[in-house]
Amino acid sequence: MRIHSTQSDDWLTAAYLLEDGDGTGVLVDANGVGEPLLELARERGLQLAALLLTHHHVDHVMLEPYRDCRLPVYGHPLTAELLGDVDHQLEDGELLRFGGLSIEALHPRARQWPPVVSGQRR
Repeated sequence: MRIHSTQSDDWLTAAYLLEDGDGTGVLVDANGVGEPLLELARERGLQLAALLLTHHHVDHVMLEPYRDCRLPVYGHPLTAELLGDVDHQLEDGELLRFGGLSIEALHPRARQWPPVVSGQRR
């Protein structure tokens, strides 16, 4: 597997292109700087399979550069609710397979307040 990335100077966030080594690619997050990843995918002859969104914050869901790709968009149910552009809502622990890539969706756990340490509240 190869991982390529772009950095947004405006947001200091990254977007990624995952490549399985056999011609399949998956985009992860949309930071508004997608064209370099799309160009790389074209140069390498990759078949893009999906766009995965890690969460709903605006610096990760700037989808415009990817719209013409017409890729299925995968995201957390909250991202789907807030964004509306999610084709597949990911379940915690769901395993996705794209070509030779296997990606497990892990939902973050809610923060607990006050913190619990060794079963004791502080």
